[in-house]
Amino acid sequence: MTAPAYRVKVAALLAYVTESAMIGAPVAPVLADNPWDTWWVCYRTQTPAPELGLKVWARPGACERCLTMAATPDEGPAG
Repeated sequence: MTAPAYRVKVAALLAYVTESAMIGAPVAPVLADNPWDTWWVCYRTQTPAPELGLKVWARPGACERCLTMAATPDEGPAG
């Protein structure tokens, strides 16, 4: 069974962030499809987005409350 495309993209983001941290490379700005994708990566790594070098970018029409909650380390389990 193949994972849905949206899950593959967020898994790739997790792999990118993890490998960048392992080799000491900076993380380039990433535009996630959903702010909760960034939150999930932070949850999986147990590291706040700023420490990972991740910035949450809003797509047009994004829910401002969701964006704020996902981007705030203290709001999630990694904070």
